[in-house]
Amino acid sequence: MGKHSKLKSTNSRKIIIGIITIIVILIVVYLGLSMYFVDHFYFGSSIDSVNISGDTVVQANAKIESKFDGYKLKVEGRDGLNVELTNNDIGLNYNQNEVMKLKNRQNPFKWGIEIFNSNDTKISVSKSYDKELLNKTLNTTFYGNKYKVISPKNASFKYVDGKYEIVKEVYGNKLNKDKATEAILNAIENGEKQINLENLNCYENPTYLSNSPKVIEAQKELNKYVSSKVTYDIGNNKIVVDGSTIHKWLSVNKDMNVVVSNQLVTEFVNSLAAKYNTVGKTRTFKTSLGNTATVSGGDFGWKINVSDEVQTLISEIKEGKQIERKPIYSQKGLPYGTVGLGNTYVEVNLSTQHMWYYKDGKLIVQSDVVTGNVSKNDATPQGVYYIKYKEANTHLKGKDYDTPVKFWMPFNGGIGLHDAWWRDKFGKDIYKTSGSHGCVNLPPQVAQTVFDNITPGTIVVCYN
Repeated sequence: MGKHSKLKSTNSRKIIIGIITIIVILIVVYLGLSMYFVDHFYFGSSIDSVNISGDTVVQANAKIESKFDGYKLKVEGRDGLNVELTNNDIGLNYNQNEVMKLKNRQNPFKWGIEIFNSNDTKISVSKSYDKELLNKTLNTTFYGNKYKVISPKNASFKYVDGKYEIVKEVYGNKLNKDKATEAILNAIENGEKQINLENLNCYENPTYLSNSPKVIEAQKELNKYVSSKVTYDIGNNKIVVDGSTIHKWLSVNKDMNVVVSNQLVTEFVNSLAAKYNTVGKTRTFKTSLGNTATVSGGDFGWKINVSDEVQTLISEIKEGKQIERKPIYSQKGLPYGTVGLGNTYVEVNLSTQHMWYYKDGKLIVQSDVVTGNVSKNDATPQGVYYIKYKEANTHLKGKDYDTPVKFWMPFNGGIGLHDAWWRDKFGKDIYKTSGSHGCVNLPPQVAQTVFDNITPGTIVVCYN
């Protein structure tokens, strides 16, 4: 019994010694590895997906640097864009001190715990790049002449066979420089190997597509406008304004609104006025003395009201009207094609100082007159005018005169026909040195006869 108890006690001590020995060995090994991890990264460690398991800082930096030196980024995009950027294009680098800092944050005595964790730091080392080199690369490769840029275009319109068709939009390949640069820098920062600029929405795109509601509405409006037909009736002439002309005046602005060019419509109406206005144009007529006279100037005749006509024409186009009409005139003249001065007019021969007044082809009165004083540069102007109004018992006022008259019939501003009750002689050469201030002076009785028969609008022709 005593022998058996002694044997049992000896075995227990051996077991205890063994356990202690194992513990000591483990402690020595753990401490040894702890000392190892003072200068080395934990097993299973990686930075930016680079395996630095068991590496020193120097070894880790060498591996990371190797990765950076061999870095390539494949950039894809529209129109077959496929460019590979290398570190030579970027000048990519990183802060090696951060690897040391990451290592120093590692507690070497906790390796036993950390060995069961993932030691791939999600906090990448800070990267840097050569800004000047990268900008030069991007400008040359993506934004410069090497890259044939096609700008985006909105859906547009084409006038074909009397109507507008929609021209499909163009997406082009013009990059949004800020977005594309940011996408490339982010890819570099994250160590990505491939990006697609199209998928990252880095391109400039058209605003309006061929199926956009505003585009379809604009097409309808354009076709409404060119369906208009305005036919001008001017004398024996018919001038047609239809889609073949109107479409040249139309455009669509950046907001897809249809615009009728006020300038182009005005140019058209001005061309009508230049051709069909008769104010001031040369006229030939047979005088009361039987000879033929030619006179130009004056304010009588047809005159298109350009501003009113432009606005009316634009309104008719926008309403899609089909109409035949005369232009809007600010004043009217003799019917187009009339020879001479018609059959109702006042004729003043400045050379003979004589006046004739015809109404409906009948001579109402004729008389010698006195016109503007030539010696004082007050000669009565030549031209074809018309009576603006008539007024009885009024005063003619000027810088140095205030003269009462009984019969006043102005035809050219402050120049008109009136009685000259203070004169006892008319005709001959009186006008050369003692003429009027520009008016046609009539004997009182003659002035009354003219006044009683004449109506505003009657032609007055003054000629030599």
